[in-house]
Order: sequence, then structure tokens, then C-alpha cells
Amino acid sequence: MRLNYRILWIEDSTDWAESIQENISEIVESFGLFASFTVLPAESDEHKYDGYNLILMDLGLAEGRQGDALIEQIRSLNVFTDIVFYSASGVEEVKNKGRDLNLEGVYYADRSNVLFLRKVKDVISASLHSFQDLVNLRGLVMAEVSELDSKMDSIIEGYFVGEDRMAEFHKHVTDDREKSTKRNLEGNCDRSCKHKWRNMDMPTILKAVDSNNRAHAVNVVISHLKSTGVSFTEFDEAFFYTQYNRDIIKMRNNLAHCVEAVEANGKPVLKTRGGDVSFAEADIVEIRKKIHFYNRVFDRIVESLR
Repeated sequence: MRLNYRILWIEDSTDWAESIQENISEIVESFGLFASFTVLPAESDEHKYDGYNLILMDLGLAEGRQGDALIEQIRSLNVFTDIVFYSASGVEEVKNKGRDLNLEGVYYADRSNVLFLRKVKDVISASLHSFQDLVNLRGLVMAEVSELDSKMDSIIEGYFVGEDRMAEFHKHVTDDREKSTKRNLEGNCDRSCKHKWRNMDMPTILKAVDSNNRAHAVNVVISHLKSTGVSFTEFDEAFFYTQYNRDIIKMRNNLAHCVEAVEANGKPVLKTRGGDVSFAEADIVEIRKKIHFYNRVFDRIVESLR
């Protein structure tokens, strides 16, 4: 999880907010995070309301403003962060205000310390479960991709048997790896240099290959099956490697280097450190569908090789 849990607190009585701020910090810390607070007495034209994990909103604000009107304004800015809306007049008053304006994503609370802190804890717990669900989904995806690697290993080990098939593997896979290695050595390897895979058996090679090498090898197998009349209507077999690289390998690499973040709508996402790629829960679900698709493809290949 991200270590910093950001709370925007809009409360005209800053003394009261400060008196229980430590209690809320303890709640956040009980989940292994640190709380950071931004406390405002009322709305601010200069303040941005997005990027927070939670908003605490009093009904009666400074300068005669009302919290329900500010919540409506925040929602109009497409900021859908969870909000705890409370009042010293009791929970029924804020519920009625919320009902009148049809406010969404709002939790209602009494301003009395015990009831207020209980509600805040419940909402924080729920919001962190959203993050944890996403993190758990990422873990499942990574494990499922490892299963795809294992299935490709079975295909490769079952097909590349014998001298002729091993020569085919070296032609399509080892040659590419050899050229790449020579380029990286920047002239320190002459034309006679040979990749160590050429002197290994397939089980040993499989301990050293990566997903790209596996996909290249499976592409060779698919081409062979196509030449024998086996058709894969699920995808264009001529471009299996390109599709698998896009759907699985690049996705897995991006997902492995993601950190948790909060969108302007308050929803948790996983983002690459550069912020150029992000994954929400719906994206993870689509990725799992693709993983299941390739599982079926690999099962068909194994069956066709028998």
C-alpha cells in the first residue's frame, strides 16, 4: 500500500478538528499507513479537491456556507472521493440534506467524538479494502501469467525433441538471442561466438529463457501446426507472438512496476511510475479474460501435439 493516506477536512472549528486528529491518525496507522491532513474552514476557490483518499465535511462551515452545497460542488467537478458528512445537530439532519440533493458516495455521521470516529474508521477500512482488492488482483494476474509460462514450457519441451527440432529452435530463437547478445557486447564477440544454449538440452535451456523467448518458440510450434492443417480461429496464427507480447508480456511488465494511486474520482488505480499506463479494477478483469483465452489456446496446442 502507499504509506500516505491523505485526508481533506473541511471544518469551521479547527480547534475541534485538532483535538481528535490524533485519534484519526491512530486509526489510519492501525492499517499500516500514515495520515496527512489538510484542514480548511470553508471552501476555497484556489483549493483542488481531488487526490485525497477521504474528505471529512461539516454541515455548518465558516462564512455561512453549508457542507451539503460544497459536496454538490465537489461532485460537479467529477471528484468522487468518499465523504463523511457530519453535524453537531445529529446524523438525521445531514441524512436529510443528502437525500434532498441526492448526494452520492457520502457517509453520514454524528459529530460526537465516539460516533464520528467509529464512522471514520469504517469508511477508511472500506476504502483500503478497495486498494487491497486491486493489489490482490494484481497478485493473481502475476501468478496466472506464470502459469502461462509453465504451459509454454510444456509445449516447447514436447515439440523440440530430436536433432532436427532442436536445430529449428536454434534457428528461430537462439539465433535472435545470439545476435542480441553480440550487439550488447559491442564488438567484444566475433562471428565465431556461439550462444551457450547451443550446447544445452531443452530442459536446461528452459531454466534460462524469458517469456519473449518462450513466445517465439511457441510461435514456431503454431506455424508447424498450421502447416499440418490445424487452424486457430481464435487469433491470426501468423502474428501470435505480436499479439501475445502486446496482451500478456508488456502488460505483465507494466503491472509489475506499478504503484498505487488515487484518481480524481477517488477510485484506486495502479499506475506505472511514469504515470503513462494505469490499471483500474475493470482493466484487471479484462486482463484475466485474456489470460484465460491464452490458457485455452495453449491447451489446444498441447492436444494437437499428442
